[in-house]
Parts: sequence; structure tokens; C-alpha cells
Amino acid sequence: MAKRYNREKRAKYGQNYIKNPALVRRLLKKLELKSDDTVFEIGPGEGIFTAELLKIVKRVVAVEIDAENIASLKEKFTQELKKERLILVHADALGFDKKLELKKLGVKDYKIVASIPYNISSKIFKKYLLKKPFPQEACFVVQKEFAGRIMKKGELLPALLQSFYKIEILYEFKREDFSPKPSVDSVLVGLTLKKDLPQGVLEKLGNYKDFVSAAYSQPIKSVQAFLKSFINPDKMQSLLDKRKIKRKEKVTELGSSDFITLFDFIQKQSKT
Repeated sequence: MAKRYNREKRAKYGQNYIKNPALVRRLLKKLELKSDDTVFEIGPGEGIFTAELLKIVKRVVAVEIDAENIASLKEKFTQELKKERLILVHADALGFDKKLELKKLGVKDYKIVASIPYNISSKIFKKYLLKKPFPQEACFVVQKEFAGRIMKKGELLPALLQSFYKIEILYEFKREDFSPKPSVDSVLVGLTLKKDLPQGVLEKLGNYKDFVSAAYSQPIKSVQAFLKSFINPDKMQSLLDKRKIKRKEKVTELGSSDFITLFDFIQKQSKT
């Protein structure tokens, strides 16, 4: 009966748990985790990542929606909770305020480790990776198809993510690594915040996202036609030549670094 309940509970939340602690240790070694780090763990589940993270980093803030898992984690990590090395938040990750939590902790820099239901991957990525403050590093257990999608050109979400992060697949799982076994292939995808982002883009993040969104809302427009909405393309000719961007190519063929460079140029021109 208990096994049946657990299966139903996991189905409700789309949970597939990694079973092997040794595998988790191998995965965490692929990250640049340090002893003074604060890590936000989204979807700790039964705590297999939590336990290994607490051996490495200063503090883990774990956000979990499942009340049964929260009760189990409280029992499992009593000492870590008393020492405030572990902070448990019983909440839907989509409604969690990371900015407020960082302010309460007096922390600016943080990292993310997440194992989330695959059907909310896009929403989680938008909330945690495309809103300030950005994590320095993040890794997510996601569906392989989704990971491949965010590493290509041609869609809005990948264009925005690639603007700010270096994205790579860190590990390809076997379906047998999980309980229950998923019906799709899974990977660990890593995202590292780029260090050379123009300050103008970071200061005008909302405007930048609107800029890229405008491009993808008009996918058949040429670069020249798109840029006319913001600046006279003649003023950008030398920049377009330098980046080997053709005026007549589709705006959605631009790479994320092109969007960053063009937006930064437009922002600087608007100040002159």
C-alpha cells in the first residue's frame, strides 16, 4: 500500500529520483562548488543531492513542494537545520522569491542545483535564470530533448539563455538511474554565467529581453528591417560588417552574442 501511495505521489508531482549517492557525488564534482557557497536546491525530493551538497558547501536552501518530503527531510537533517546550514522552504518553486531569500541571508552570490518535473522546465528556467540576481552556476536534471533545444538557435528561450550563460551537457543518464524509471532520456545540463557581459545589458535587462522578444515575434523580418525600429542601420554598418552580419538575413539567424552586441551599441548611441 505504501509503495502504491509513493508511486501515486511521485506521479502527481512528476518526480523521478536518482537512486545512487555515488552517482550524485560524481555529478557534483563536475561543478565548481566551494566551501563558502550558498546553493539553492530546487526539488530536493528525498535529499540525495542535499546530503552530498552539505558535505561541500556552507549552506543549502532547499525548495520543496511535497509535504511528505519536507517531513522526511526535517527528520533526516535535524542537525543541519539547527545549525542553519540547511534551510527548508515548503513552497512551489515557481512561486518562491529567491531575491527576498538572498536578502534575508545577506548573500549576493549563489548557485543552483535542481531536479524538477520536466513539464515545468521552461517556466523554471525563465524564473531562476533570466531574472536578477543571476546564479554564478547552475545545473538541472532535465529531459534530453529540452537540453538539446536550449543549446540551439531559432527560439526565444535559447537565445535569452545563451545570452547570459555558457550551456553544456555534463552527464547523460541511464533510465535505470531513476526511481521510478522515466519514459524519456535525461541529462544533467550545466549553465555558467558569462563574465564579460556589458553593464548596459545587465542594467537594462528588461529592455534587452524585450529587444530579443521583438525579434522572435517577427521571425521572417530581415536584420535591416528589424533594426529600423531601434536605430538607422547605416549607423551600424561598420559593426554589422565586423560581426559578418548580412542586412538581409533573418533576424532569428542572429546568435546570442550578436543580440548582446547590437543591443549594447543601440543603448550607447541613445546616450550620445
